[in-house]
Amino acid sequence: MVVIGNRAAMRYAKSFFLLAKEKKQLDATNKDFIYISQVFKENPDLTLILDSPVITENQKLDIVEKLFEENSSGLVKTSFKFLAEKRRMALLGGISTEFSYLYDVDRNITDADVITAIALSEEQKDRVTKMISEKSGKTVRMNELTDASILGGLVIKMDDEIYDGSLRNLLTRMSKTLKN
Repeated sequence: MVVIGNRAAMRYAKSFFLLAKEKKQLDATNKDFIYISQVFKENPDLTLILDSPVITENQKLDIVEKLFEENSSGLVKTSFKFLAEKRRMALLGGISTEFSYLYDVDRNITDADVITAIALSEEQKDRVTKMISEKSGKTVRMNELTDASILGGLVIKMDDEIYDGSLRNLLTRMSKTLKN
């Protein structure tokens, strides 16, 4: 996973992360921040609203509390108030993303894009996920993608690395070898 955001968002996320870890609320807090991050991704105007100088911090706090009241625990609700006091509500989306990144690093979780020519069965997905986990030593969240142009095999994109075991790649390498 790539770190997204700015330094201020990362600093706040790190502080909230350490607090959640200390209070043994890491899993619940991460779940809340994943939901918040998703809402921000689906509604980019929310950041503009929270960054607006026309809207008071109390109004921003009311918006956020009403928007996330059913999907946020005590620690996350406290973070809303803290951010409002510090006039940093516009960072909430970035903080959410950064918090989840820190959680994944702490739990040794990584995302892997697995590209295949045809969709995998559930059993195949489980086997591929298990194989990647064993090879990497990490817990893997697999994102399956299909691309018929690879012809067969699979391509794995994980942690800034690409493992290309596609038939297309094999044929390309064979062609180059035969030309030499």
